[in-house]
Amino acid sequence: MDIEVRAARPDELERFRRLFGLAFGFDPRPEDHERFVQLVERERTRCAFDHGEMVGTSGAFSLELTVPGGVVPCAGTSFVTVMATHRRRGILRAMMDALLDDAAARGEPISALWASEAAIYGRFGYGPATDAVEVAISRSEHPLHRLAPHPAAVEFVDADEARALFPAIFEQLRPLRPGFSARSDLWWEDRHFHEPAPPPQGATSQRYAVARDDAGSPTGYVRYRMKAKWEEHRPASEIQVGEMMCLTPEAAAGLWQLLLTHDLVATVVAHDLPTDAALFGLVADLRSVRRIHHDGLWVRVLDVPAALGARRYRTSGSFVFEVSDPLGRVDGVYRLDIDDDGTARCAPTDAAADLRMDLEDLGAAYLGRPRFAAALRTGRLHGDAEAAAAADVAFSWDPAPWCPELF
Repeated sequence: MDIEVRAARPDELERFRRLFGLAFGFDPRPEDHERFVQLVERERTRCAFDHGEMVGTSGAFSLELTVPGGVVPCAGTSFVTVMATHRRRGILRAMMDALLDDAAARGEPISALWASEAAIYGRFGYGPATDAVEVAISRSEHPLHRLAPHPAAVEFVDADEARALFPAIFEQLRPLRPGFSARSDLWWEDRHFHEPAPPPQGATSQRYAVARDDAGSPTGYVRYRMKAKWEEHRPASEIQVGEMMCLTPEAAAGLWQLLLTHDLVATVVAHDLPTDAALFGLVADLRSVRRIHHDGLWVRVLDVPAALGARRYRTSGSFVFEVSDPLGRVDGVYRLDIDDDGTARCAPTDAAADLRMDLEDLGAAYLGRPRFAAALRTGRLHGDAEAAAAADVAFSWDPAPWCPELF
């Protein structure tokens, strides 16, 4: 295979964007190029070239990812494409190897990505580490359950006020839930406040609202768009939630009440909520909430001792794992010793394994969503049933892992 894999040069980033758009079904707009150049970490791109012509793209973001009880550096893999004319030539494997080599050299113990197709990335050692829920909720004049807390006061703010208020709320939440990652000012502007012209899919520009407690302190926010629609001369508009973050139950009650009682609206849609979203305990009629469960962030462990030693655990214990890496990078047997305070040490060992698993299932458990016992029952994992059940308890975390950031 006469394919070269290397970082894109500055003058190749326009080609990079065109290939990405070709694969994912959109036309890159020239006016967005400068924003792309500022956001992408060009030195972390790894592109494939066939006799000098770019035929594949990939890259990574340098993330600070919240894990149970801590934060670890993480290679956020993104922009992965291979031209349809060059499929089945080993190009994806070559680019992934180059990305993982770079991440390992940078000392990042894990890599993470959003899988465009769920069947692809298990063979590279990634496992689905977070869950999410897409919801569509019917409007109601009285949406909240009788046991819901009194809704916080809510006010609309403009974009500049949102820029000043939203990041501080997010930063209070970020250390608490595995799957969150740090956002730079540039990331906030590009991913959360930028307004394309025209707005996407015929919707409005973004609306911003803030919840406040009785002392006037901000305790939650939501950003959303509204898509106007009329059916048989009756209003049937849709609210499209971009992001909601709440520090208190009262803030969640206030913001959901705002959306679910909005005039001229028939449906409120949110594409990425955590499985334990406050919404499910606040609404009076759960049958009004149509739910689609889907996978979220996928994680690959690059350094087993460093990764397992960087997070905390819910119970003490000792486990010996035999790990099989589809790429052969971290094959081995590892002993994990967890102290009473949840801190742990992990190292290679010659001891007999309690559990034998593919790296995909270790990655899937890493952020606090373990399925060891279930994997044992389905034959994906092998070993001792008591050890699998105990590992499920030790690896689990509350709140459940959730990644609100598509990259």
